[in-house]
Amino acid sequence: MSRIIITTCGTSLYKSSCWKWNSLNNIPISTLNSEPKRLRDRQFKCEEAIIQAQNSDKSGKILAETFDKSSWDDLGRLRDLPAELASLRVIQNFCEKNGKPLNNTDKLYLLYADNEEAQYCANILHKVLIDFNLLNNIVIETPWKIEDLDPKDIGRFQTSIKSFWEKLIKIMPDNSGNRYYLNLTGGYKSTVILSSAVLKSSFLFFKGLRVLPPQILHYILYKNRTIRDLYSQPC
Repeated sequence: MSRIIITTCGTSLYKSSCWKWNSLNNIPISTLNSEPKRLRDRQFKCEEAIIQAQNSDKSGKILAETFDKSSWDDLGRLRDLPAELASLRVIQNFCEKNGKPLNNTDKLYLLYADNEEAQYCANILHKVLIDFNLLNNIVIETPWKIEDLDPKDIGRFQTSIKSFWEKLIKIMPDNSGNRYYLNLTGGYKSTVILSSAVLKSSFLFFKGLRVLPPQILHYILYKNRTIRDLYSQPC
């Protein structure tokens, strides 16, 4: 049995302090939890510096190479990481505590919306996960871009959601015997809803915390008339 981790990606990376770029790791965000104003100011400074890095290198390679791995190793510093990495670190720890560490039979998918900021963040997350081997040699797929997620164009939006639904079903067949971990950390929330609907036997995470059992969530969502009518493919 393999474990398939599906992580929705957003742009929390812009407010993270786990980078040696511009010495962002010198004042970790995790040390400012009890000082809201300083925390906001520090996040703003991080965002400014990371936008500067993005302007210098759109691929994200330069910023990724400056990742401070100590922020991953120390569970007390999760606030310094982008939310996606922090939640993956918690999932890794969850598996280790249950005596089943992640390994090279498991797989990770990173999903992101089709805009420049989301793509930049997903590319950096992908590179950091691979280059620093953060998840014990699990298979990390090329980030998956979800096209046309703009509800202003109803036709294209519906086509995009339907295409996304069909791809999810293909990578999560009922008879695979795999365990699916849905990591609802960031990104476009319509993908979160549909990802939840397709799951039957899995663990559901939100920001690294186990939440509502997917079997219950699946029942609630599939009873929804809109989902039932739009998507005839069984969940």
